[in-house]
Amino acid sequence: MNPVLRYSVHACLMTCVSQASMTFAQSYLTPSNGYQSSYDAASQLRPDQQPGTMASPLWSAYGYTASNAVVQQEGGSGPWVLSLDNTASSGAAKYSYYHLDSGTGSGTNSDLMTLDFRFRITDTNWLNFNPQLSLGVVRPPTALQAANGQTEHLYYLTFGRYGIQRLNAGGTMSTTNINLGNSWHDARLSINTRLADARLYLDGDTTPVVSFSGGPGADTRNQLLFGDGSSDVVGKANVSALRWTNNNMAIPLVGGQVNILKTTVVDTNVKDVNFTYAHRFTDGTISLSHSVGQHLTPEETSILQVSHDNGQTWQTPSPGTQLPHISSTNLPGGGAAMLSRWDADPSTPHTTWGLMTHKWASSSSTPTQTYGTVTFPFATSYLMMHRSLVELDNGDWVATAYGLDNADPSILSSYVIGSADQGQTWNYLASIGSGAGPGGEGYNESSLVELANGNLLALMRTDNTHPAALMQTKSSDGGLTWSAPIQIADYGVDPAIILLQNGALVASSGRPGMYILVDFSGTGDHWQEVPIYSGVGSSYTSLVELEPNVIGLFYDESGFAGSQLDPALMPNRILMDTIQIQLVPEPATMLLAMAGGLLLMSRRRPV
Repeated sequence: MNPVLRYSVHACLMTCVSQASMTFAQSYLTPSNGYQSSYDAASQLRPDQQPGTMASPLWSAYGYTASNAVVQQEGGSGPWVLSLDNTASSGAAKYSYYHLDSGTGSGTNSDLMTLDFRFRITDTNWLNFNPQLSLGVVRPPTALQAANGQTEHLYYLTFGRYGIQRLNAGGTMSTTNINLGNSWHDARLSINTRLADARLYLDGDTTPVVSFSGGPGADTRNQLLFGDGSSDVVGKANVSALRWTNNNMAIPLVGGQVNILKTTVVDTNVKDVNFTYAHRFTDGTISLSHSVGQHLTPEETSILQVSHDNGQTWQTPSPGTQLPHISSTNLPGGGAAMLSRWDADPSTPHTTWGLMTHKWASSSSTPTQTYGTVTFPFATSYLMMHRSLVELDNGDWVATAYGLDNADPSILSSYVIGSADQGQTWNYLASIGSGAGPGGEGYNESSLVELANGNLLALMRTDNTHPAALMQTKSSDGGLTWSAPIQIADYGVDPAIILLQNGALVASSGRPGMYILVDFSGTGDHWQEVPIYSGVGSSYTSLVELEPNVIGLFYDESGFAGSQLDPALMPNRILMDTIQIQLVPEPATMLLAMAGGLLLMSRRRPV
């Protein structure tokens, strides 16, 4: 069975745990940075009546009358709700509430937003798709939208008993058929405004019921609105709570949550910038290499950049500076090592290859070089050390490589080599992917990680066209023998993989676009796929752990191999997304914490 669970249906555990973590019934984990503002009908106030201590910024009302927006107990003795009535008998045309942005960093076209709310349709007279409640987020247009003359962008949804409508880029509405009935529903709207990427989730499900890019608005304003918002909205609805933040796109998964916190621009260039490879020293210094110039042309070259503040700012180091980036690992004491191959004629098949190991005592030191060899039991050509060098818990090193061997010199194969003396001598351990594979070009661009139980897991590319399966294999004996490769994603080039301190596995790949895979079990048996970027680029990514359970995901938003960005998006950019991987607390730990006020502790990787 394919172990990827693409936004699979939620487990009861997630619903039960996350409801306990919030003051109003809600099926999703709270965004990791919390909420910036909220409305709870339990306050027994309308949104516009809440004092500044309860909501910041303040809500303001539009078209409110006492007859069409009433805070009351449902059924006279039930929970407190805001009852909204837009039927003809209400005597009013609108009951919308607008949330005006004024906080630092808010109201931009790069906000990462999460909006959680609880509602139910109450009017039983409408038996068709008439919308009875609306929800909208207004933001400045993206670069592409502004180039097309938009002055604002609107993520707008309406809810009826039998359908959800969304606003499209062309300004039209389309309907998703779903029976909402008159039951209560927990909803989450997650938005990446920079990418015009919006996803609506319902009732703890981790599959979006609606994915959309929003559409044009009428004027310039930064708002969150709910209630009416349109003359098409009719009928009645109750709302018990609404909470939101604009500094976190929280994406629910089975067993946890992905929190996209911000995007940092690392580099810009009028030429193509592709192929990111990053290494993070334990002191927070990050080195990053990437290409400049169109791929496979004479202008293509590679440059190095460095950050001394954990990725917040970036500089170009002095000419001649050497820092680890690909096939690298951290060493005890704050140092690092990087492995590469050197040979006069890599196109000639042979069995013994020269290897070079660079070692840094610290992020500011000059590396030393160690030269060694590795001998294969067969002849191979074009051997590439790519892309992992891993120091195991026992101190041994293992590294991944690929090349063309005599079995079929037109098809790539992936290998694992090992060293018991930190790179002075090397041994061939195993071939982990041989033959044409699902994509036809063979197994290559492999990456490697040691799991918490000491097993090894490797990912491999099989082609550069779509679909081209991303494959996985495991070893339980230090890399000597490996399981038969299995497919874990439909497509992907040059996968990166990392094991976080909370035990979760994260991988990244793509083409087209770019996604991450998350396995909260840390075994590689329960992957879940999260799309991140769908635009033009090489889809080559890199991962580092910036702090416990927070990754830096490097990728390019750039022309690649002849494909170009829309001119409105220029210049080409190297980006780093900061993403927190959040696990659902263990049930026993959570109950103890609730009972005794104990601090919830994350499961940590054994050290």
